[in-house]
Order: sequence, then structure tokens, then C-alpha cells
Amino acid sequence: MNYLAICQVVKECSMQDIKEKFKNIPFTPDQWHELDLGNRHGIDVTEFANIHFSSEQMKILREAKENGIDIKVICSPDIPADEMRKILEHIYNEMGFYNEQYERTRRKWLKNITWMIVLAASVIAVCSLVYLNKDTIALYFENLELVLKEQVVQLKTNEAFNPGDQVESYSEDSELRINTNDFDSGTPGTYTIVYSVTNGKKTIFRNLIVNVIDGEAPVLKLSEEKIELKKGDSFSCKAYISEVRDNIDSLSSEDVECSNVIDWEQSEQYVDYSLTDTSGNSAEETLLVLIKKESETETPQNGQISSGGTNSASESQNESGGSNNSTTVPSSLPSKKFLFSDGYMMPDPNNPNDPLDAYNACSAYRGNHSGKCSVLTGDDGLFIGYEYTPS
Repeated sequence: MNYLAICQVVKECSMQDIKEKFKNIPFTPDQWHELDLGNRHGIDVTEFANIHFSSEQMKILREAKENGIDIKVICSPDIPADEMRKILEHIYNEMGFYNEQYERTRRKWLKNITWMIVLAASVIAVCSLVYLNKDTIALYFENLELVLKEQVVQLKTNEAFNPGDQVESYSEDSELRINTNDFDSGTPGTYTIVYSVTNGKKTIFRNLIVNVIDGEAPVLKLSEEKIELKKGDSFSCKAYISEVRDNIDSLSSEDVECSNVIDWEQSEQYVDYSLTDTSGNSAEETLLVLIKKESETETPQNGQISSGGTNSASESQNESGGSNNSTTVPSSLPSKKFLFSDGYMMPDPNNPNDPLDAYNACSAYRGNHSGKCSVLTGDDGLFIGYEYTPS
């Protein structure tokens, strides 16, 4: 096997292979170390795998082989290590080995110096850019501040509100921006107002939640505060509603809660009205109802007024059929319509006392006041309800 083949075989051997190959030779640990290094560096170690070589001699021979020197002239255990070094130096000088080594070292040094110069130049350039733009760069690292007084605010509809008043503090020399989006204090709902502070390079944001609630009560008005009824008169509580409205909801008399039940045994009683919108706001009104007893009649004053020149109240009663007529009070009521579209019913012969009967409601509204309840027709000539008109 030639030298190259042996070298290849040795190169492929691991330390375990070396020890296996020379297992019968009692090398010291230092000698094993040199053999292992030579094997790893791909050289043939068999030439100096001799127990008679010291570890120092093995090291000199190994380095010589690694530098391409033929070690045959010095490969003898009898040549001391110092003498081996002198012989190798003479060989190196003749081969110009030191010059080549110096040149390689110089090129390597120049290469390192070049990289150092490039690196230093790059650092200087970066530092120069940073210095020239230090003010701009500082803006990116500025600690901006934006503090709101509250995170959530609750308002009533149409309540005065200035978004800028919610800012407690923000960074000086910075611009404050407020985006109200679609905020509308007149419409109930939840809105988000976005606040931002910017220095031109950096921006921070804060959100304010605004809950707008309907805190305004609806309007409920009655046409009368007090009415008088006789036992058996029809009564519709909604006939005395004159106005219903709300700032948000579309309310009508149909949304009003009241009772049509009258206790005819009581001389007076109250009818309660209540109206509530979708936000829970409510309005209340009360109507006083006075009940006239059946025995109460209204007679002409002093009993002197009669028809046909008679002087007694009894004669007047006889001429009128023996009945007592109540006195008509001049009307102070405003005109009012009782429309089927508002929930009133058409007259029903089978239920003549129905309080929701449009005519009965009109009559109850009129009471003892003068005036009349007239039929109302629409543009198409159809019957649409009754209207009370004073006289």
C-alpha cells in the first residue's frame, strides 16, 4: 500500500481505530494525543507511531508532516527534539517556508485590517447620520402622554357636552386631535370618541365611551282637571286626553294607561293616567270625577222662570211634561275630535253605553256644557268619527 493510500486509510480512522491498530503498544496519554491529532489532520502517523519517540518528538514530526516535509531524515528516536528543530529550520530556510508563511500571515493581517477599517467607517457613518437626525430620531422615542378624566361618560339626550373638557392632560408641544365620529347627543346610544396626541412621528390614542340615554319624560296633558257625571253616563278616560308626545318615541293616546271603570256609589273619585316611553321615563296625570246623585236636580232660581206666563215652578214642570231639566252651562271647552283611527268605536245599538263609542266619548267630554257632537266625514265621504264644537 503506497503512502497516499495509507494516509487515506489513517484519515478515515477514528481515535478508536488508532487505538485498535496500535493496541499492543503501550503509548502514554501524550503520545496517544499526538497520534490522534495527526490522524484528525489527515496525515500518516505510522512513521512516528513508535513508543521510543517522546511526545515532544512526535509533535515535531507531526507538524513537519502537516507542513509537507519529508521526515525520513529526522525520523529517528535517537535524534533529540532540539536537534530535530534545528534540522527542520534549516530545511524550512532552504525551501523558503518562512517567507511563504510570513506572506500568508501578512495577507491575513491585511485582510483583517481591511475589514476593521470598513467596519469602523460604517460605524462612523451610522453615528454621523444619527447625530445629524438626532432631533427627528428622538421623536420616535419620546414618551407621549394623554390622560382622560374618565373612561366612560353618561349623558341625557341633548345634554350639553364638550369632548375637549374630558382631557385632563397631554404632552406639551404635541398636537391633540379629537375624532367624534358620528356622535349625536340627541339620539340615545353608545358612542366612541377617539382622542390622539402626536408629535409628527409618533401617535398615541385613547378612547372615551359616551352613553347617551333618554332621560326626558314624555308629555301627557288632559283637557279637564275635573268633570261631573250622572249615574249611568258613559265614560271614556281617553276622551279627556288632549296631548301626548315624546322627544324620542312616537307615542299616542293608545300608549296611555287609564281605567274606564267608575264607582257610581262614590261621590268623587280620581282616574289616574300614566304614560311611559321605551327608556322607562314616565308622566302621570289625574282627573277628578264628581258623581251627581239621582235626587239632585237643578231648578230655576227663585222658582219664577216659566214658559207661558205662569208664576210657579210646578206649572212650568207640567208644561214640560212633568220632568226636571238640568241647566245648560255655557261652553268653555275647546273643540275636540273623536276619530275611529284613534281607537274610538262606531255606535253599536247592541251596546249603547260603550265608553269607547265615539259619540258616547264626545258626549262625556261635553258634559253639561253647551255645544254639539257632529258627525265627521273624510275627503272620500266616509264616516270617520265625531267632533265636539262649542256654541
